[in-house]
Amino acid sequence: MTFISPQNLLDSLVHSPFFEDLPKNVVEALCKKLTIVEFGANYEVINKGDDGNSMYIILSGKVKIHDQHLTLTELSAGSVFGEMALIDNSPRSMSVSTLTECQMGVLSREDFYDVMKNYPDIFKYLISTLSNRLRNQNEVLLNQYRKRENELTELVKARTEELEKRNNELSDALEEVRHSQVMIIRQAKLASLGELISDIAHEIQNPLNFVTNFSELSIELIEELKHAKGFSPDEEALKDLSQISEKINHHGKRAEAILKSMLKHHRNERRHMEQGDVNSICEEAIKVAIYSIKSRIPDFKFEVEKVFGKKIPLIELVKHDIFRLVVNLLDNSFYSTNERLEYSIANKIDYTAKIKIETQLANDKINLYVTDNGLGVDSSIREKIFQPFYTTKPAGDGTGLGLSLSFDIVTAHGGKIDFTSDKEKTIFHVELPISSGKK
Repeated sequence: MTFISPQNLLDSLVHSPFFEDLPKNVVEALCKKLTIVEFGANYEVINKGDDGNSMYIILSGKVKIHDQHLTLTELSAGSVFGEMALIDNSPRSMSVSTLTECQMGVLSREDFYDVMKNYPDIFKYLISTLSNRLRNQNEVLLNQYRKRENELTELVKARTEELEKRNNELSDALEEVRHSQVMIIRQAKLASLGELISDIAHEIQNPLNFVTNFSELSIELIEELKHAKGFSPDEEALKDLSQISEKINHHGKRAEAILKSMLKHHRNERRHMEQGDVNSICEEAIKVAIYSIKSRIPDFKFEVEKVFGKKIPLIELVKHDIFRLVVNLLDNSFYSTNERLEYSIANKIDYTAKIKIETQLANDKINLYVTDNGLGVDSSIREKIFQPFYTTKPAGDGTGLGLSLSFDIVTAHGGKIDFTSDKEKTIFHVELPISSGKK
């Protein structure tokens, strides 16, 4: 075993971020309680699920914190791990393995409490330090998720090539589809690709589970710290940490819905401009949107008014994209009016959900209006509403992709999309040029 002098040991602890704010006499007392151990490379110091009763201080070498093959972070000399075992009896939440030969100091829970009896202020310091470390760990979790999300993007790109190859065989027939029944049949054909979509979902499910499970563990730990005997926690820090963990848990679960929506909306067919009738596309979209909302909310009652211009010319467009645009706008109107209907029923207010879709020809442009008498759109979110992944809906109800995709579709056709809204009425206005749009 490599010898380390008491002074060198003290210097190592004093310069460690975990101990640097402690009074020197407290650090000296802790030094006297340390047991010096050495481990070879690739040795599992802590196994996830084991009972823990000691904290480890790395004096030399490097370790990794991991859950099976997923590495959370790496630590080197001056870092500590396993510190929650000093105040918590829960099983180890992560595994720790050495990457190189390591020398460590081990502080047991019993020895820690022995020192703590003489220095009670250490409790407050410990809670503050643990709060900061948990925040940092949550940030690492988010970074891991972003990394996996990028990996998924590359995987989707590779799988898309295979999807496009299969869909090209159907493209001639699909491009002639004009009626809602045929649209539903086409969706059934695309469902045959479910195995590929399942593979992609499986690739991202494990890291998503990791994010949500670890955040739930953090929330439970915070509650235990609040009620731990013998010390007064930093209430503000715990409150902040609790909110952060809850947000991570919320968005981790929402990420799964977003990924499903990305796959659902991914464009599998070849996109090209052709002559199309906006009125006919709107008719198809209305049928499909009504079918969709009725399948989700069978008891939802509403009125749909159609006012189509009589002299709307054929224009160059991507039929399926314009169809998707109209369905997205109608879906939003159905959601908003249903929300207001539920509110009205709960408060015994007379209300009828009404949606109006209208087309007009003016100034060499086709104008499409989708109007509803739902809850309206708050003016404070005007600048965000067309941003990808932005949504005001509860988790599970929306992914924030519908209006973003709609904006992209309109822009690709050389048009404009905007809206006006108050508490009684919302109007989405789409303007499409009669001349050829952008490809």
